[in-house]
Amino acid sequence: SEFLSTNLKLKIHPRKIVVRESWQGIDWLGVILLPHYRVVRHSTVSRMINNVDESLHKNASQEYVQSIWGSYRGLLNGTEHTMIDQKMEQKIALWYPHLLYLL
Repeated sequence: SEFLSTNLKLKIHPRKIVVRESWQGIDWLGVILLPHYRVVRHSTVSRMINNVDESLHKNASQEYVQSIWGSYRGLLNGTEHTMIDQKMEQKIALWYPHLLYLL
């Protein structure tokens, strides 16, 4: 913090910015970026599951379910969450069997 203020002339907001070690990762848009891999935050995964469940139980249109699941698959892409991806595809396939081929 001293280096930033004296050499770079930067001020860090004490409640908004946290300086920590790289092995702890960077929390960015619901994903924790670690040095060699990415992990989706637990709260993001639970929100994703709740949103898909809610849309299925409300009999949402197939296009809507397909669009939100496409967004979440994009978030899960490249992370260590293939089990969640498979479980959610199975859950969607129970409600919309023909969507499985489109997912």
